[in-house]
Amino acid sequence: PSAVTVAATAPQCVAAEASHSSESQVEVNTLVELTDCNLNLEASQGRSQQANKQRFKQARAPPPAKQQAEACQSLNFRNPVTARYPNTDQLWHRVGELSLFDWSVSGNETCIVVRGRGFCIALDVGACPPQAVDADHVFISHGHVDHCGALHMHIRKRQLLRLPPAVYYMPECLINPMQSTLAAFVTMQGDSDYAEMVSNSRLVGLKVGDRVPISNDNNQPADAASLTLSVFATDHRVPSLGCILRRRHIVLLPECRRLRQDELRARVAQGLPVRGPEWEPLLGYTGDTRFNVFLTPQDPDLLRVRLLISELTFLSGSIERADSFGHCHVDQFAQHWRLFGAVNRLVFVHFSNKVLPEEILERVYSTLPQQLGRRVYCGLIAKRLLYS
Repeated sequence: PSAVTVAATAPQCVAAEASHSSESQVEVNTLVELTDCNLNLEASQGRSQQANKQRFKQARAPPPAKQQAEACQSLNFRNPVTARYPNTDQLWHRVGELSLFDWSVSGNETCIVVRGRGFCIALDVGACPPQAVDADHVFISHGHVDHCGALHMHIRKRQLLRLPPAVYYMPECLINPMQSTLAAFVTMQGDSDYAEMVSNSRLVGLKVGDRVPISNDNNQPADAASLTLSVFATDHRVPSLGCILRRRHIVLLPECRRLRQDELRARVAQGLPVRGPEWEPLLGYTGDTRFNVFLTPQDPDLLRVRLLISELTFLSGSIERADSFGHCHVDQFAQHWRLFGAVNRLVFVHFSNKVLPEEILERVYSTLPQQLGRRVYCGLIAKRLLYS
């Protein structure tokens, strides 16, 4: 280009550069303003969340609710490793010699694991968390998928860990459907080791009033076992059973408890017994049921167990609606709280997935009288780790 052309276009280039620089500065200023606005919004949200947490901490509640809230806040529920493999002892709730792991969300999955001196039992197997794999005895209350749908997975996991086959107790009406289901999984799996594990696993059909030993000895009578499982009818939409776990103790006979040592020796010399078995009701489990099971209990020990695990699906709405779905309502426990005077610890499970854990704690402990509320524990592990 000629010098004249360059001279003519130079002012235009300078003006274009100045215009572009001005536009860039406007964009930078706008970006800075938006960033400041976002930072202020995040800070405001953080302060709001912190205020909500502070209000929750300060909420007045009976000791169990406060302990649960503090325990849940102390766990790192957002850690994916902890969420997938919740193996910390903080997830186990202790009641004397018993330890309880609750995994239950209404309609989704329920598997309660209880371990004690010499035993580990799973109550329902709608899911198979790692804690349930060690259970060599599994009780299934009824045939809904969220209570029995993971039985095949329990067998498979025990096979992979080279654990012996477990024993599965269930209502008689479930034996044939469960055997057919397992046969289908054996076909789909195509694994001879899994097929052998399934064939060696025992499915025991139970009816109301049955009492079976919790033992790996198939021929051991219930009276000779140290632990027995008794079943009673519950009131749900499908055939269902609850269970009571009892431990046998050898104690002085009632007629011998006031005798002196020399009198006891005299009875022994005469060949008369001075000791005999006494069965302690350790654990009661209802599965899904209406509240009628407590108003007219078939087994009086249900209201005398050390640890009672009950469903509590409905925290709002009417009692009639809860009954129509075959479940319990929190108002029923509040109205009949005196029924549970002999129960050491009452554990509620099977909460709805529509209610947040903090709301569950607030509704339960604000509804129940303190005489019962101080002995109540809400099973919220699954909801906090997976569904909240």
